[in-house]
Amino acid sequence: TLFVPIIILFSACLNQDSPELPVYLHLEGAKVKVGEGSFTSQIAVKDFWMSHNANNFGVHRIPRIVPMVPEEGRNTIFINGGVFENGLSGFRVPYPFWRAVAIDINAESLDTVKVNPTIEYLSTDTVIRIAFDASFEPGTDDSFSNFSQGNNSTQILKSTTAAFQGDLGARADFSQTNYQLEALGNKSVLLPQVGGNDVWMEITYKNTVPFTPGLFYTVPGTGETGDLNSGVFFDSNGEWTTSYIHVNQQVRSVIGTALFIPYIRATSQFPNSDSIGVGSIFVDNVRILHFR
Repeated sequence: TLFVPIIILFSACLNQDSPELPVYLHLEGAKVKVGEGSFTSQIAVKDFWMSHNANNFGVHRIPRIVPMVPEEGRNTIFINGGVFENGLSGFRVPYPFWRAVAIDINAESLDTVKVNPTIEYLSTDTVIRIAFDASFEPGTDDSFSNFSQGNNSTQILKSTTAAFQGDLGARADFSQTNYQLEALGNKSVLLPQVGGNDVWMEITYKNTVPFTPGLFYTVPGTGETGDLNSGVFFDSNGEWTTSYIHVNQQVRSVIGTALFIPYIRATSQFPNSDSIGVGSIFVDNVRILHFR
């Protein structure tokens, strides 16, 4: 098991005279280290999937305070960061691409210990592959281009006002005359279509216009193309959010070796109406990851 060791030390050892009395773990939250730099996101982790000395310790929404009855000797908790699969709070899963964090708890019974780890991704050299990585920063290659060019189309453009991290993100602005968006990734990628190589799409966003992410595909040499809707619809959300979209089923539904391109699709025209709204979509760190 891969994990990052963190030690929380106190001056006193566990109180062995009253082993039945708990230590209280204040599960404050977690940061996720994103990319190669020092930036950490505080909006990604929703749950802690925990064990205590190799015994299941439950799944806990954060923030929360939970009691832990210490055992004699060493007391180590392991934490896997959890996410809402496809942005749905009813589908809570440990994110497979994050390292587990190990924390040694050395405290007296009835003490409260703050738990706020920094979670890192598994190695991109040996364990996971980032097939598409649109950070929109200067000097990076992966990005989005505008596919729809009609009279009513808007554009997605790099902008300093759209950055969640770093200097640049991307934004699309919607008006009464420009209310449709179809933006494509600027490169196609191979993804594992068989086996157990889990495939996920990550996107960090805030928006006042609803939108849908998904994948286009082509099967070279056959002329076959298709639209793999992720089944995810992001309603208006004025706060930065990171969503984790499980696209295994869509990728594996394609017969024949295919090339995949991420897309973002939106309209500010209200359903079953001629009314058109105005607003914006901001995106950053759009990535597609899978196990090697």
